[in-house]
Order: sequence, then structure tokens, then C-alpha cells
Amino acid sequence: MIITGAVATAAGLTILKATRSDWWTTLHFVQYVIPPIVFSALLIVDGLASRQCLGITRMAFDGLVIATAASRLYTTATPFSGHMVLFAYGLLAATNRTTRLIALLLLIHTTVLKLIVWADFSTWSYGAAMGVVLGIACLKFSSRAEST
Repeated sequence: MIITGAVATAAGLTILKATRSDWWTTLHFVQYVIPPIVFSALLIVDGLASRQCLGITRMAFDGLVIATAASRLYTTATPFSGHMVLFAYGLLAATNRTTRLIALLLLIHTTVLKLIVWADFSTWSYGAAMGVVLGIACLKFSSRAEST
């Protein structure tokens, strides 16, 4: 239900964008805005289905990461890439192999865009570092919470 809602929202936003923008703007939107929307839903479903982590600890980390990544939609003043935060975290924190594979593919896609197309090493590196730190913290605190 959550993933279906995210896909429907993404499709609706894409159609809206396509009717109001040129082809290149719509293409940029599809490859840059849609993946984090759908992946966020996938990450939430992964966290809810997870048996390795306590639900509340994992949900708190997922919420923090999604909110941090989404903050880039409202301001570009932040020195990190929300995409890199989200996908690096997902690669480490997700329990489902398919979710981790999708995170890896999106991480590669974002890396190509950030480093090769836009030469944006700064936000890429800060975002990757934040995602890795949050992913490791999720694993550490979730396993600690589970063992107590």
C-alpha cells in the first residue's frame, strides 16, 4: 500500500510536470526527484517488515534520514546531498536484499550525476558521509536495543 501510494504520487507528479515543462525539465525531474520518493517508501516498508531491528528504533532513524534528505527540497543552503544521505543509509540499514540492491543502483546513479555530470564533489561527499554515519548508527543502536 505504501509503495503503491508512492508510485502513484510519482506518476502523478511526472504527468503534471510533463504537461507544464519541456522534455529536458521533465527528464531531469524523473531521474532526480522520483527515485528518492519511491525509495523512501521502499525503505519504510523494509523497516516495518524488518525482524532484525526493533521497529521504533529503525523507524526513528528512517524518519530522521527521510526528513534530512527531504530538507534539500526546501533549501539548497545545506552542504549535503539528500540523495546520497538517503541511498547510502538505505544501503547499510535496509534488511531486504532487494532494497539494498536498489539503494546501490541509485547510489551509483547519483554518483554519476553528482561527480561526472555536475562535478559536485562537496555535497556528494558530505551526503555520503552522513548516510554512512546514520546507517552505522542505525545498525549499532538497533542491535543494542534488540539485545536488551
